[in-house]
Amino acid sequence: MIDNTKQKDNSATEVSQTDLCSLKQSTQAKSLSIVNSAPLNERDVYQLGGQVLAFIGDSVQSLFVKTYFVKRHDYKTHKLHIEVSKHIRATAQAKGLDAIIDSLSEREKSIYTRGRNAKINTASKKADLAQYKKSTGLEAVIGYLYLIGDNARLNDLLEQLLTCC
Repeated sequence: MIDNTKQKDNSATEVSQTDLCSLKQSTQAKSLSIVNSAPLNERDVYQLGGQVLAFIGDSVQSLFVKTYFVKRHDYKTHKLHIEVSKHIRATAQAKGLDAIIDSLSEREKSIYTRGRNAKINTASKKADLAQYKKSTGLEAVIGYLYLIGDNARLNDLLEQLLTCC
């Protein structure tokens, strides 16, 4: 009787793994997007400090990159962490910013500057101060776009960053 239970459990596991593989294959073709369904007033968001915008932007970019890797790869969590970290660390964000800076609007450049110039209370272990400030500015832009609900621009920017770095 115990052996039958084990067989049933194993077959249930096999089915769920098959379903998971099918789900991953079907979602790979779909576009990846982050959507804020409850945007805030642009004027109110513009009044937020650069560090607050960067705080939100860090989470949004992290979620986007994590979702990207989960949808496209069958990695274990440690490997996911390693791959995601390559894209969301300050050095990669600074490199990404250099690649897309010319495509930012005047408003986005203004937000970037505020984020970059915000007082920093922590130090990065793997990036120099200039890279860390650039990454904070980039995160502020991402946070701004998310909070105002400019989902199309946000996703375009996140996809550019993912492919360039």
